[in-house]
Amino acid sequence: MEPTILFYERSIMINGNEITGVLIKGVMMNIMFREAMIKFLIVLLLPAGLFCVIKMCRKTPSLQGWGYKARPPNLRK
Repeated sequence: MEPTILFYERSIMINGNEITGVLIKGVMMNIMFREAMIKFLIVLLLPAGLFCVIKMCRKTPSLQGWGYKARPPNLRK
């Protein structure tokens, strides 16, 4: 699917001099694709990462407190 933007004008400041350049369609596609991929990966990996952290917190005895539940079953009296 071709984007409607054929070229994109952009001004860049280099050492106090303003340089106006034109980014060609392929470069714009590359930048748009890269940003879309980064957003997609963040949306895809964030819920899985949070789920793993929550599961690890539940399994780690030190995060459950120092009480009765934190001890292994064979040490309970």
